[in-house]
Amino acid sequence: MVKKLRREKQTEVLRRTQAKRKEQKKEQVLKAIQELQKTKQSLTFKNIATVAGCSISYLYKWDDIKMYIHELQQKKEITLNSIEDNNKYQPHSLKTLHEVAKKRIRVLEATIRELKHQNDLLRGHVTEIYELRDECQRLRTQLREVTSPSPSNKVIPIQTSVKKTT
Repeated sequence: MVKKLRREKQTEVLRRTQAKRKEQKKEQVLKAIQELQKTKQSLTFKNIATVAGCSISYLYKWDDIKMYIHELQQKKEITLNSIEDNNKYQPHSLKTLHEVAKKRIRVLEATIRELKHQNDLLRGHVTEIYELRDECQRLRTQLREVTSPSPSNKVIPIQTSVKKTT
């Protein structure tokens, strides 16, 4: 009984120590990320592991750290791509702005025409589907009438005696 209590205490101490180490390492990783961001270095797992003083596999081991790093990498890519896209097509005069807008309007109008055409085709398909559904329903009722035995009003007598002709 005493050994069991001691073992449980030792286990609890080990758990607390491990949790404390985990939190310290997590803080080191977060500091390493901040340091890399300040120095504008790329946020790769290798760079983070080097600055934090841990292995790359350690970073992949903890899902919350791994997800946080992936989120930061995606945010950085999105901001870089949006800045590059904005600077690529920056018109410098009102005339250029007007030409760009006219071109965009033409493209959008063509897209609208195409979408209207597709909408008309789909509307025809929907009408066809409704007609087929109605026809299917009609055929089902006919099939039920043919296959189900219905009481008949006609009585056909069975003749037991056969007339003999001489």
